Amino acid sequence: VSHLTLSPDGRLAAFGTNTGITLWDIDTGSFRVCSGLSKRATAVAFTRDGRHAISTGHDNALTLWDVATGKPIAGEAGLPGAGYN
Repeated sequence: VSHLTLSPDGRLAAFGTNTGITLWDIDTGSFRVCSGLSKRATAVAFTRDGRHAISTGHDNALTLWDVATGKPIAGEAGLPGAGYN
């Protein structure tokens, strides 16, 4: 793990993986693997409301993730598809 970030409420931690991000529920200890990238995610941040995470990495793209579903969001916040170059 090269980068770890906490959600605004402190309940989730997120870190980059080879194909996406992993969300760690700190209270339960459970993990959700969120896949969809072609290259390693090296940085992750949560939005202020904690509903979304944004990652970037070796693909030089930004990816917006829905924290509830673990899926990349298409067309949100001006990002076409899963990533924006």
